[in-house]
Amino acid sequence: MSQTPEVSLNTLGPKSRLSNTKLEAVTESFIEFYSQNHSKPKKFNRGWLILCPFHNDSDPSLAIYKDGTTWCFSCKKAYKLEAVLRAYGFWEGEFKGDPELKPSFTPKEEKDWIIIDQKQYFYGDGERTFIRVRIDFENTQTRQRKKAFYFYKPTIKNGKQELELVKGWVPLILYRLNELENAQEVFFVEGEKCVDALAEVGLVATTLPIGAQVKINMELYQALMPLKGKIVYILPDADKAGWQYARTIRQALANLGTQAYIVPIPKIGEKSDIADFIELQSLIGITKEEIKKIILSWVQPFKRVATLKLIPSVEARILKENLPPTPEALDKDGVIYPGVLLFAGAPKVGKTFFLLQKSFEIAERGYKVVYLALDESKETFLMKLEALGKLDGHPNLLFYTRDDALEARLPLKLNEGGLELLNEVAETYNPDLLVVDIWENIRPQVDPKEKKDPYRQDYEAISLLRTLARKIRTIIVCHHLKKAIESDPLNRALGSVGLIGATDSIVILDRKRGDARGNLLCVSRYAQEVELALEFNEGRWTVLGEAREVEIADEQRRILEAIEELGGRAMPKEIAEIMGKNPSTVRVLLSRMLKKGIVRKDTKGAYLLCKDKDNVNAINAINGVNGVNGVNDPAPAPKAFTPTMENKQGCKRLEALKNQDSKESVYTVYSVYTDYINEDQSTDPNLQASQENQEEVIVQIEDEPCPKCQSKIWKVSKETWTKGKGFGACLECQRVMWINLANAKII
Repeated sequence: MSQTPEVSLNTLGPKSRLSNTKLEAVTESFIEFYSQNHSKPKKFNRGWLILCPFHNDSDPSLAIYKDGTTWCFSCKKAYKLEAVLRAYGFWEGEFKGDPELKPSFTPKEEKDWIIIDQKQYFYGDGERTFIRVRIDFENTQTRQRKKAFYFYKPTIKNGKQELELVKGWVPLILYRLNELENAQEVFFVEGEKCVDALAEVGLVATTLPIGAQVKINMELYQALMPLKGKIVYILPDADKAGWQYARTIRQALANLGTQAYIVPIPKIGEKSDIADFIELQSLIGITKEEIKKIILSWVQPFKRVATLKLIPSVEARILKENLPPTPEALDKDGVIYPGVLLFAGAPKVGKTFFLLQKSFEIAERGYKVVYLALDESKETFLMKLEALGKLDGHPNLLFYTRDDALEARLPLKLNEGGLELLNEVAETYNPDLLVVDIWENIRPQVDPKEKKDPYRQDYEAISLLRTLARKIRTIIVCHHLKKAIESDPLNRALGSVGLIGATDSIVILDRKRGDARGNLLCVSRYAQEVELALEFNEGRWTVLGEAREVEIADEQRRILEAIEELGGRAMPKEIAEIMGKNPSTVRVLLSRMLKKGIVRKDTKGAYLLCKDKDNVNAINAINGVNGVNGVNDPAPAPKAFTPTMENKQGCKRLEALKNQDSKESVYTVYSVYTDYINEDQSTDPNLQASQENQEEVIVQIEDEPCPKCQSKIWKVSKETWTKGKGFGACLECQRVMWINLANAKII
């Protein structure tokens, strides 16, 4: 005996009128009644699947949603809720008319056109339900056919369930959405007819109620979200618009991180589609199972499991957020970065001295360093340590010389046992930095009979070292430069470009024989390219600053010397002739010097020096030409400036200095000449701004004491403080040098 739940249409009366507020309660009550008296319904999304009472149904195909909408996937029809409830005996009220829920519309009559077919397609996402109606027309004269689509929304009006026409927009919902949930592979096609045809042969498929005019936007992404994580095969219609639609859908799915492939189908006619193909196969006697196998064979190549697991670019931001911070340089000058670093220079220019200085600097910072001096005897290596004042060594630095290698008779070539030895060093000593000086000593031995191209040889050689990268933070290989001149400085490293391409950083040390000055070009994956100016003196390298800035300082000094040689007054063309420079270049430099107050300009366009001869020495100190050379090696302070009152009009601040002691005068000259104002230019706003930038700032730098007096208190200009680096003067001994203000604080 059947049980009727408390809430039912019977309790509302046999002639009760439906309303939207009652539908959910009535539907849930009916489902409870159905499970007690028939079988347990299949739950999905916001509805249930039950046996359809309007055809001989053995597999539940009638969907009932909480809002009272029904749809039979076998009949492909929507039924009125009252008809379903009456058919199962849940409601004994009066019901008359067609149980099918049809759109009530009168299509616009056109001359010679008749309706030949009408189909309904159900769209629902659990929150919304729609019926899409397709109407096929035929011209009685030409037999030409066309189609039209309309969207309807089930609703309750005047107590009756009906379909209301939706105007002005097309809701983007995947067709047959409820079938996609448990599917791992889905076919995406254009049009409901194609989806239904694939479903007939046992394949899960879907589409959107919009064709080639679809655009990639947030609404499309939301509609395609149920396909995320699945493999989607897109079967395009055999025309230009069909392929464009397929490409758009593939791009949108790719942006969602979904694997999507376009699978071409056989063209059997103009604008044919997969439904036409399936229909043709059926006509020639091919069974549904065989048709399914044919279609699956098309996608088989896409199912190959790739050994190389590619990463979707849409995951780049997430991967970046989960990566550790960008590696920082091990040294204070930003030269030594993690990875494999190629350090190249000409023979006997001081490569080993530079690397040793850096090794001790890095060791003093707390890193463990192993230095393999494979090109040095024990005697010469110790002599270099003594020249650097490092004969007492450091607990964090270990070394190994050529003599040790010869005595042990160990194979050093990477392909002959050298790689295993380096691996032992990594596991035993756990270094942060490994220096191999020089690369040729461990470079893999190449069999002359093997015809390998140089690029491949060099790339493979560096790749062997890369195997140690997980155990050693930075590996430096010291190498030589070519004798030939290259347009790109990086190509000067001896060997092929494979050597450069395989490394993470390249550092080129360039110094002419007999010249103390040199340049250091640093190129790394982890930082911007930088070129530093260096000076080599008795085995010790000193960083003068960025090469371009030092070069400008040198040129300014030469200009001052040229003006002095010309009697203290000279035209730009005369200066250019003495310097051997282009007059335009000299004018640019003079303009900069004029703004800084280093030179003066008279009304006839000639440039002059200040009358005090000592000004040249003071200006040299400003630009770091003399003073900066003592960054690591103590040197005499610049000559004290003795102010004179002969030029009161041009140098207004000199009078304030005449009673100060010599120590203070040495630094104050920096402000005097950078703030210099010619009477004729005193109203220049650019010059006034320059004055403001030269205000003094007193800072403390813990990690950069003065090499002369060890004081950590420095005086710098406001402009230098803003830049974070530049020239400063020690407050204790007035030493002028290039300093880094990254870790400085104002006091």
